[in-house]
Amino acid sequence: MFWWIWISLLVNWAGAFTRPVLALSLTAGHGYPVSYAGFVIALIGLGGVLGTVAGGVLADRLGRRPTLVLAHVVTAVAMVALGAASGRWQLEAAAFAVGVGSVAARPAMNAALADVVPPADRPRAFSLNYWAVNVGVAVSAALTGVMVGFGYPVVFIADAAATALCALVVLLKVPETRPPFTPRARVARPPLRFDLRFAVFLLATLAIGSVYEQSATTLPVVMVGAGLTAGAFGLVQALNGLLIAFLQLPLTRWARRHRRRPLLVASALLIGWGFGLNFFAEGLLGYAVIALVWTVGEMLQMPVGSSVAADRAPSTQRGRYAALYTGAWSAAALLGPAGGGWLLDRGGPAAVWLACAALGALAAAGFAVGTKLPREVAASDARNGEHSPDPATGTGGGPSMERVAP
Repeated sequence: MFWWIWISLLVNWAGAFTRPVLALSLTAGHGYPVSYAGFVIALIGLGGVLGTVAGGVLADRLGRRPTLVLAHVVTAVAMVALGAASGRWQLEAAAFAVGVGSVAARPAMNAALADVVPPADRPRAFSLNYWAVNVGVAVSAALTGVMVGFGYPVVFIADAAATALCALVVLLKVPETRPPFTPRARVARPPLRFDLRFAVFLLATLAIGSVYEQSATTLPVVMVGAGLTAGAFGLVQALNGLLIAFLQLPLTRWARRHRRRPLLVASALLIGWGFGLNFFAEGLLGYAVIALVWTVGEMLQMPVGSSVAADRAPSTQRGRYAALYTGAWSAAALLGPAGGGWLLDRGGPAAVWLACAALGALAAAGFAVGTKLPREVAASDARNGEHSPDPATGTGGGPSMERVAP
């Protein structure tokens, strides 16, 4: 089941053709100003906030499989509508729907992975997923350039077809994974209540996510302002993708031998202080070397953070917890660019990079506090036949993934 979920994810991202050319489609294709293109793209992010909540609740109530299929179908239909839209209100409604559908799938997928993968192997599972996303993005970026030659509508239709194929894979090959609601499980089901440590963990994720968003917002502006070309920034981004493609899986194997709490703390410091080091960067080589630092932090953060969020959730509330974790990244995608741009306008690059270093330190402290598994969650999962590890140690759980995965 894990590998079918993984294949569906790879198919989905390998067909994400619209992402690189949406702004060009709105400006060069439709003739809208750049400011309006930014507004439409922001509507996708706004829809993602709603999709995060809807996806988490539906994953727990309807099940992971129907939520995934529904989210992918909504995204595919909305993508076709976005490509065919001729008026502003049509573009805006379709963009919002794309955001709702595409993000709603993420909590359901994370919850499904937590259902089928033993806790001790979740970092590896989420690492494989993150690797698939990056490889898929590379494939889609390469194919998009070819398809644009046939017109922008072809790009949208191809993206929708890949998303529909992803839904078909889930429908045919992925059974429902939500834990059964037996009478005993209903008695043991913990109430949905305020989880202080998880709230701290989410705030730390929001902080480090806001720092990471500078890689696609303030960093290119600062590099061009320093006399480099847009192509130089493209090389830095390509280096980031290559490092993830070649080092993500070996780094994950190394990380499995270490406790999760120090890994998260280290990832926050590498990302935050890595971007802070841009204060001293000179020339393309300087920015490229510094990119190595924050990329290593990124490779540690993504799978380990997802694993901790999955481990912390009671088995009956995994969709909601996954939605909260996804929502922290969605909020970072909104707040990070806005905050970075505001600091850049008022304080220059130095203010941005100093803020990144400070947020990295705060996030590291938050991860140190927020990664301890509460006793109630462990006891509840044990009563329901599961064995959750302490996310700080990464120990415990069922059989290793090598013995259960095909």
